[in-house]
Amino acid sequence: MKFTKPATTYEDQADILFERGLALRGNSADNSREEIILRLRDVGYYRLSGYWYPFMRDGKFTEGVTFAMIWRRYTFDRQLRFHVLDAIERVEIFLRDSLAMELAQQSGPFGCQYPQNVPDMNDNEHAQFLGKCLKDFHRSKELFATHFKHTYGDSHVFPPIWVIVEMLEFGSLVSLYQGSSRVVRDNIASNLEIPSSILLS
Repeated sequence: MKFTKPATTYEDQADILFERGLALRGNSADNSREEIILRLRDVGYYRLSGYWYPFMRDGKFTEGVTFAMIWRRYTFDRQLRFHVLDAIERVEIFLRDSLAMELAQQSGPFGCQYPQNVPDMNDNEHAQFLGKCLKDFHRSKELFATHFKHTYGDSHVFPPIWVIVEMLEFGSLVSLYQGSSRVVRDNIASNLEIPSSILLS
């Protein structure tokens, strides 16, 4: 099937919503055509469409649905995502710091280079992990990475664990946690008063 929908202006989009039965309340600024056009300019028709589909039946809005109802749903979702991302960032920062501390205490600053210090990673996973770390380290323009390269690069190709954890993507960070010894995993999880299996999940 060919795509035949024409490009529309924000004004056209507002009118389409009214044609589909969106209630226009004359005295409410939140539901005026002008306000809807402003909101469409801010967020976009396509993004907002996911929030109004639950209010529709057979291509039309159910009776009494206003734009303010749709906008409240959108802003609630945006605020929820903000709080969830904030919580995830806190966990991520905690995990980065805790992993660096525990691994350094257990096996020294460069211990994760050696497979015996990450016993739950197989040899292939460990080799891939080291390769990714080195690639990210050599590519990094972060001040802490460039400082280590300039200061210690003549003696060390591989950076210490506290430099590594700051460069890892979250998935690689989780892999490092998962591959670490049971003692390391349990020590980190115990600081949160949860089992390591729960932290990993």
